[in-house]
Amino acid sequence: MDYLLQNRVRMAAMGAATALAFYGLIQLSDAQVLQDRALLAAITLIGTFCATILMTCGPISLRASCMGGAILASAVTVLMQLSALRFATVAEMATTGWPVVAAFVLVTIPLPFWIAHQRGHWRNYDVLFNEAWAIALRAGISTLFTGLVWLLIYLFDLLLSLVGVTVIAKLLEFDAVPYLITGGLFGLGLAVVQELTDVIGPSLILRLLRLLVPITVFVVVVFLLAVPLNGFSNLFGGLSVGLTMLSIVAVGASLVTAVVDQRDADASRSSFLQKSARILAGILVFVAILGAVAVYLRARQYGWTPDRVFAAIIAVLALGYGVQYALASLRSRDWMARIRGANVNMALAAIALSAVSLTPILNAERISANSQIARKAGMIDVLALSSWGFAGQEALATLTARSKEPGQEVLAARLMGVESGVSAPQSIDALIAVLPVSPKGADVTRFLATLDPDLRNDGVKACLSEMPTGGKGCVLVVADFIPNQTGDEAVLLYFNGYLNIIPLSQNKNTPAPDWRMLLGQFPTGAQAEALIRQLQTNPPVLQPAPLMQLPFGDGQTMLFLPQPVY
Repeated sequence: MDYLLQNRVRMAAMGAATALAFYGLIQLSDAQVLQDRALLAAITLIGTFCATILMTCGPISLRASCMGGAILASAVTVLMQLSALRFATVAEMATTGWPVVAAFVLVTIPLPFWIAHQRGHWRNYDVLFNEAWAIALRAGISTLFTGLVWLLIYLFDLLLSLVGVTVIAKLLEFDAVPYLITGGLFGLGLAVVQELTDVIGPSLILRLLRLLVPITVFVVVVFLLAVPLNGFSNLFGGLSVGLTMLSIVAVGASLVTAVVDQRDADASRSSFLQKSARILAGILVFVAILGAVAVYLRARQYGWTPDRVFAAIIAVLALGYGVQYALASLRSRDWMARIRGANVNMALAAIALSAVSLTPILNAERISANSQIARKAGMIDVLALSSWGFAGQEALATLTARSKEPGQEVLAARLMGVESGVSAPQSIDALIAVLPVSPKGADVTRFLATLDPDLRNDGVKACLSEMPTGGKGCVLVVADFIPNQTGDEAVLLYFNGYLNIIPLSQNKNTPAPDWRMLLGQFPTGAQAEALIRQLQTNPPVLQPAPLMQLPFGDGQTMLFLPQPVY
């Protein structure tokens, strides 16, 4: 048996063994032999060990792959167990999402460093660059290959079933067979792609990515120039806006890396692309700063939550890239070498922050719970505390004791939904009790009866909360919005980081009217909060819409609506 065939058999066998190991874990879990933290430890240990071997065997020896897998699997398993100690069950931890992301970072990013270490020096950028791209390429192509073969298996089964041959279907009835096939195909795909590294390499992907650098520079420059012209209200309106800007930093860093390549001799020879990449490297820091400010303002307005803590971690990494890239772009000669050094530094920083985030040193749930406790009673997100593990439960106990003190009626009302095991009081009466109505005294019961229970809960939550600039975060406006229909209409406005507008019908048999912005800009941020406060204190002032209609039947009309201007 020649070396190529031997390597293919070995990789296919390792892939099949990995899949079979996970099948065994599933069986042990179903039989309740392994449960909760023991199951998490087994999955993390076996998954990390096998993934390391599959992704590194070939570039380095099997023995070195096993050694790296053992070290990495042990470290990641310990860290995941530390993270699990924050929660009563692993299932509760899994709903947060971040520990899985952190574990993925800890499993994938160290692999090129281990390969480089086995080849002489763990900071060798040539090896790090090539192997990072090669690992991603091998995994992607192997996944595609596995999916295509499964499609063929499905088609073969259909074809043979037409002539009464059901051998494939009967074979797949054995629970372990799909696991063996999937793992074996994936391992085989890895072996074949590894053989063709000279033919199937990252160079094609890098050349394609380089083409995106000029357009990215143009878009980022337009964005930065438009910020002072359009104001900051939209820019800092929510956490998702900040994450969008931070994502642009990640994309921009990847594009700059594609241009500078592994060394100057392999970098793009186009002076236009080099200048574009240098400009992009210099301006990413401004996008990173705006994204970080958006995350900070969101946390200052509403307090820290685990999601905001993790967004802050991403912001720190984005600022690290932005600052180092900006400093590198100012260098006249060795700016590309400094970009490569920055990439190594930030990869190590990502590993360190991911590891620390799973330890008590950076306990996102504890930070978030303490932040919420320190807020005013009307601004505490008590509904979220129940999902923040032991830290959240301790915070709820502290708030419960505080709610029994004189003058804590608002806090007691907010805790009522948590103690009863629901997200918020779901009755119409509960919403009416806290809902400002404009004009005051209007009959709203019939409108609220048509409101979806989930939206009703959101309304209660907003009404019990205080907006960042003050005032309850909700109002129900009742007015004759459609004069040719009998009776009034209503619209519920509430603020939970952005303005929500919910039109309400008069009864369950009447569809709710639709709405859209005809002219002007949709209110956001402080402007949206001011609109809600104005409607809470003053009755609505209506004016005719600038529209005409074209009648063409018995009561039928056609409206020509202008496009909204933003």
